[in-house]
Amino acid sequence: HYPLRRQRQMCIRDSNTRGVLTSYDIDTKVIESINSIQSKQIRAFDVDIRFDKNLFWLVAADGSISKYDIGKNELVNIQYIPQSNFVASKATSIKSNGKWLLLGSESQGILLIEQISGKSFVFNENNNLSNNFIADIQVDENNNYWFSTNKGISTLSTYTKKIRTFKSPFDLKNNEYLNGSSLITKSGIAYFGGLKGFRYFNTSDLQSIGHEFNAPV
Repeated sequence: HYPLRRQRQMCIRDSNTRGVLTSYDIDTKVIESINSIQSKQIRAFDVDIRFDKNLFWLVAADGSISKYDIGKNELVNIQYIPQSNFVASKATSIKSNGKWLLLGSESQGILLIEQISGKSFVFNENNNLSNNFIADIQVDENNNYWFSTNKGISTLSTYTKKIRTFKSPFDLKNNEYLNGSSLITKSGIAYFGGLKGFRYFNTSDLQSIGHEFNAPV
């Protein structure tokens, strides 16, 4: 769930196996479902904390991607070029950095989408992504994406469209990472949670380490 204002929170509620975006008013203790998206089964969602706390990004079971403005109660569908090797309806996470969207999955790797043009790029094990399982995604102050996999921590630059993977000591044998268990602080410290606790590091320090780059499919 995400706190939006002092008196209101948003969450995804499982209603008869359908993911329903729901608001909870702390003062009145009233739970309300968002009527404009009742027909959508939400697979993944994220609130745009850095750029607009009233903006939610949603991925539905039909593969559609939307942004929902809470203040305006407005739902806008995002047009993008689909890729045959990434089924958006199977996405389990989504994150915006202001200009791009990144979708993660448990078996397909990641799908990078430019919000304005709809252009998309797939990164997976076939083009040297370390692992197709994406546990969670974060964005640093330089708008680089960071995500945890079963074979380490990776970062993606939307400027170069290249990935860097940091394995030891971030690989699966040291920590099995969990969905929805990460954050990056304002000072650039990243935390990724797993069964053995949190791994944390300074994103700027890790970027200075030399690794091979991988290009998108």
